[in-house]
Amino acid sequence: MFLLDASNKATISEHFRRNKAFSWSEEFFLSAIDADKSKYDVLWAVIALRDCGTRKSLPALKALSKYPKQDVRDSAVLTIAQIAGAAETPYFVKILEDPLSGRNKVYALWAIGVSGDERALASVEQYVRKNKKKLQTEDLDPRAQEEVLAFLYRVDASSLLQEFSFLVPPLARLTPLALHNFLQRVPGMRASIEAELGKFVPAEIPKNDSSLA
Repeated sequence: MFLLDASNKATISEHFRRNKAFSWSEEFFLSAIDADKSKYDVLWAVIALRDCGTRKSLPALKALSKYPKQDVRDSAVLTIAQIAGAAETPYFVKILEDPLSGRNKVYALWAIGVSGDERALASVEQYVRKNKKKLQTEDLDPRAQEEVLAFLYRVDASSLLQEFSFLVPPLARLTPLALHNFLQRVPGMRASIEAELGKFVPAEIPKNDSSLA
């Protein structure tokens, strides 16, 4: 899902190294969010909670839905998904349906695509129908399309997958590695997506091939 690797942890530890109270703990990162000394303190604390946070962190993370910086709001949604998974599907739906949530809708879709359950189906369907034209626009990042398709595949909404096949062509904007990774999430759609895009995606892509990233 949204787990941290050693590099992420090192970056966060370096950011907080001058704070004498620093410890890699839920308590410390919640205190950093509460103190709100800088946007970066809050942002890195939110991300760190993906590693050490429990449901105790959820109220503080949800309170960031009105934080003035978009990247903090976005990161908080993904951290909630990492900590709580499908249990917070209603919260992700609330963000997706909020007319004031702006770009945060894509992150709500991302959370739903990775961990949401069937309770999100009606909201996702409504979002796609309402935004069909925008979702077909060529210059958009295809994250929304990826997550809608991944979610519909995971909850076995086959009729909607067929109806919403217009979400597939924008995936051509993904790098080969990103497309490969997406197809790992929807193995049963590999053949139809490759046919739609007119390209074959190797089952294995060398991770050390920078030309593919």
